[in-house]
Amino acid sequence: MYIYAGIWPESKVFNDHGLGPIPQRWRGKCESGEQFNAKIHCNNKLIGAKYYLSGLLAETGGKFNRTIIQDFKSNRDAIGHGTHTATIAGGSFVPNVSFYGLARGTDIAKTFGFHSLKKLT
Repeated sequence: MYIYAGIWPESKVFNDHGLGPIPQRWRGKCESGEQFNAKIHCNNKLIGAKYYLSGLLAETGGKFNRTIIQDFKSNRDAIGHGTHTATIAGGSFVPNVSFYGLARGTDIAKTFGFHSLKKLT
């Protein structure tokens, strides 16, 4: 799976509690960058994270202008889209979540078609 918008590794859906070790055949790696430390943020759930800036920098004349590009120079998600997309395919159950106090329930961030489902209480 490739996510183009980064990831927020502290999100509870990336908790690796109860997961076994990373498969030995895995050849990917986690790459550190701005506000993303691979040794801290990667675990047995989040086993690979890389970022690519050369195309973006070529398009913007070699400048990373924070006013235009509201993102990090790393795998870290600045707006939540990459985290949301990644949790559809590989997230974990997280109890007692809400959206700013609304729609309280258990987040079921698993693959059910292409939708992230929420069990509302």
